[in-house]
Amino acid sequence: MTTVGNVYLPRKQSVTAKHPAIIVGHPMGAVKEQSSNLYAQKLAEQGFVTLAIVLSFWGESDGRPRKLVSADIYAEDFSAGPAAGD
Repeated sequence: MTTVGNVYLPRKQSVTAKHPAIIVGHPMGAVKEQSSNLYAQKLAEQGFVTLAIVLSFWGESDGRPRKLVSADIYAEDFSAGPAAGD
């Protein structure tokens, strides 16, 4: 299943420096454009590398039935985020 997201980087990111990273999810009933993108942008301004994701079954991410709430699958969405950068 494909989970969609946007990456935000600190403005003055050095390729040799390490930056802490945060994965930001959205509340139920919203998608990244409505909430998590805003938080991810603000955190990037503070020096974090951030990934704003759309949880499975919502928005542009895969999954049927749409708008399903599944804590187990959402945990997998957050766990898969760091693997995408490998």
